[in-house]
Amino acid sequence: MAVRTVKEFATILGISPEELLTEVRKTMTVANMDSSLTDESQTSLLGYVSRLQKINVIPDQLSETKSKLDLLYQYEKHYLELIKDYKEEIKFASSLQEDLRRERSQFFTQTLREVVQTLQAQEIDKKVASQWIEELVASYTKSIDLSSDLAKTHVVQVLGIFKEEAKQEVSKAKLDDIGANSSKVVDAE
Repeated sequence: MAVRTVKEFATILGISPEELLTEVRKTMTVANMDSSLTDESQTSLLGYVSRLQKINVIPDQLSETKSKLDLLYQYEKHYLELIKDYKEEIKFASSLQEDLRRERSQFFTQTLREVVQTLQAQEIDKKVASQWIEELVASYTKSIDLSSDLAKTHVVQVLGIFKEEAKQEVSKAKLDDIGANSSKVVDAE
């Protein structure tokens, strides 16, 4: 390294000459900013600056993490507001699905048994009764599946609304964050 003054070395390192001079005075005998630094003292000061930079990196990382957490918080807050706003639709979709499950269960555990017993009591031919029961089960299953698909479509639509509004909120938050950061840059200039 070429011999430099404290002032020149501070400019190269990008720190204030006063701060560097304070550190130099702690470890070396240098009178002022125009005093020359040896290669050994410059190497020692590079270590000092490196430690300073590591200390300054941590707040930057914390700042980035904080902005990410703030964005996540805003997203979750908005998502909870959506749930609150669409509470009735959610209850409706849930009750539709619950009713369908209950109806399906009741058909196979109770209604079908009663139909079989009635057919046996009426002494209907077993082949005819069996065919009629198969058609009844197929028809009922098709009907309940159609109802289930309609309920699922409703649920998917509600979830789609949630996702779309959440995406819009995240985009807005990102734009707000970018706007805040750009105003900081403009203020700094």
